[in-house]
Amino acid sequence: QVFNMADLDGSGELDEAEVRKFLSAVKEEGTALSWEQAEDFVRDLDKDRSGTVSFSEFVKAAEQLLGRDDSRRVVNSLGLSLGGTRKKGRKSDNKYARRFENMIESFQAMEKSVNIDEIENKRLATVFVGCLVGGRTPAVVNALKVLYVDYRIIRMCGDLIFGLIKALMQR
Repeated sequence: QVFNMADLDGSGELDEAEVRKFLSAVKEEGTALSWEQAEDFVRDLDKDRSGTVSFSEFVKAAEQLLGRDDSRRVVNSLGLSLGGTRKKGRKSDNKYARRFENMIESFQAMEKSVNIDEIENKRLATVFVGCLVGGRTPAVVNALKVLYVDYRIIRMCGDLIFGLIKALMQR
């Protein structure tokens, strides 16, 4: 799903312009990514030297970044239990919980200022509507907060989604 959100033209491959736009949207500071940085990113991931990043190249890079065993353990634990092997009560838990709560508050504030029908990118509009609906449902918010705090991969995806929506709202 992350790949599909970055693939703005639906070609099944990410070019430098899509990478630049996508990575700029998810950078915490919101600073623009240079063309050179986007070129470097594509060059690093583009193993077949086609000039674009395919889905399989993207997945391989994610596995290397996260570690194949770690990403499989997370996926398996999500399917079987929420317990995982992570120790609870870390200081970072409060930081992540606050960040998640701030994202929920931001989505609620965005809802008041956006007409969904005016969003040109219908895929991101669908994601935004899902965030709004989920953000109004306490059980969903609580479940997502647990996952966001406990699982790095979920936190990364949550931050990515928030960055994309935030960039969408700034247009």
